[in-house]
Order: sequence, then C-alpha cells, then structure tokens
Amino acid sequence: MDLLYAERTEEVEKMREITKPELKEIVAYCIALKCKEIKLPYEKYCCNCILSTIHEGNPYENMELKEIDEGVFQDRSNPDFFVLGIDREDAEASLMGTAGWEVAKQVSEKYF
Repeated sequence: MDLLYAERTEEVEKMREITKPELKEIVAYCIALKCKEIKLPYEKYCCNCILSTIHEGNPYENMELKEIDEGVFQDRSNPDFFVLGIDREDAEASLMGTAGWEVAKQVSEKYF
C-alpha cells in the first residue's frame, strides 16, 4: 500500500528497510496470489488484504460501529476498538481490507 502513494520507491525502501528487488518480488507474489498456497499455520496473508480477513473468518462481522466523532467509529461492545472512515460504510469497508492483488497491479504499473 505504501508504494501506491509514494512518489518514489526509495521512500518505501528506506521506511521499510527493504531493497527494490525485494519490493518487486513482493509485488509479483501478490499479483500472482501466491498467498493461496499457504499451508503452514504461521504463514500469514498480507496485512489489510481482504483475503486475510476472509482467512480469519471475518472477525469484524458482528461488530457494531457507532460514530463518536466525525469520521471516528467505535465498536459498541469493545470501547477500546476504533476505526476511521468517511462514513459508516467506509469504516466497515476498511475493516474488511482491500483487494491487495489489485493494488499490487497498480504499483507494478507505476514502478516496475
């Protein structure tokens, strides 16, 4: 995700302490949906990818969000849990995650 909004790959390389070839490999992994080959319990899907949410059984499914400030939502049953969004629908969508492979395609087109 960082790469999509960065001006140059060097910004992300420095922030994430990663090389450009490693970035390219990560993007290719995501585009090819290699995560579907995960077999070991300690292997994880990418953070904020909708596939991760699905794999975890959608832990946010029964969450009931209430807006406590403009764009700030809180789970009614867990007051320590907050999520940001333009509106309730946007906040719920951000909990589900994004189609990471689609973001990876955009990044690939932009940089590689």
